[in-house]
Amino acid sequence: MNKGLGFLNTALQVAQAAGSAKANRQQHGRTEHDLEYEKIKAGETQEKRSFRWKLAGGILASAALLFGGGKIYSAIQKGMTDRGELRPFKDEVNKSELILSEVELQSIANKLYIALNSFNIPESRVYELLGRINNYSEWNALVLKYGVRKLTGTLANFEGTLVEWLEERLDTGEVEKVQKLLSPKGVVF
Repeated sequence: MNKGLGFLNTALQVAQAAGSAKANRQQHGRTEHDLEYEKIKAGETQEKRSFRWKLAGGILASAALLFGGGKIYSAIQKGMTDRGELRPFKDEVNKSELILSEVELQSIANKLYIALNSFNIPESRVYELLGRINNYSEWNALVLKYGVRKLTGTLANFEGTLVEWLEERLDTGEVEKVQKLLSPKGVVF
């Protein structure tokens, strides 16, 4: 008998739900199912709108970074060559005396920076790179290509030209060895 009543109870609940849906539809023109569907659709629309804004924001941020990044890079490059200590070197570069190309000089400058910026400086690498310099004009061109660079990876706050880096990062004996290496080529520092 309880099973029969349970069935009747369930049937009654279904009929009431159908009646309430019918009443809701008559009153508002929509059922609960329609309302639920509208909520889901509104949520999807909001998600799409949110995604579009995020995408647009990402594109704008990327464009700003590309544009701004280029400006920052040029400012760094300009700052590297406009420092007062480098002006005398610029006056002393005779391009007709350069044996190494601009690209080779830039490569040597970058490799020297990597070597001098290392925790354990490979002195033999520094001597090898500086040994490639052929004359006074090339030395000055190298100092200009090196520019002003900052020490990275430590708590030290050091920034300087190639000459300042050599004096800061090498000990007295190593600086003397560099001076002996470069003096036959007309370089004195």
